[in-house]
Amino acid sequence: EGGEGGEGGEGGEVFAADGLSERERVYLSELSLDEWRHAAAGRPKELPLPSMTAVCLSGECGVSTHAGGLIRLWGATTGRRLAAHQQRIELTACAACGPIFVAGGGARGARAGK
Repeated sequence: EGGEGGEGGEGGEVFAADGLSERERVYLSELSLDEWRHAAAGRPKELPLPSMTAVCLSGECGVSTHAGGLIRLWGATTGRRLAAHQQRIELTACAACGPIFVAGGGARGARAGK
């Protein structure tokens, strides 16, 4: 009895260090999956700004691209703009990993920054 990480409860249930039984963990996991399923099945949501073409969050920062070649770096928790830069090409995609981000568009290549 007891198993890994906890003690046996009523009906032989095993509780982990956080106090949840295996059954409760499975239930919470299924609820999370259902939320993702509903989100994926729903209609895509519009981006918050009409001119925004892409957005990506990475840790405490976010990067977004906008019509006309504008790229913005902002605080993910505050929404405060940290930097902005105008590119000569139209940017339609962006990605970030930690403090490094990349933005690009079409066949004209990508721009990286830190």
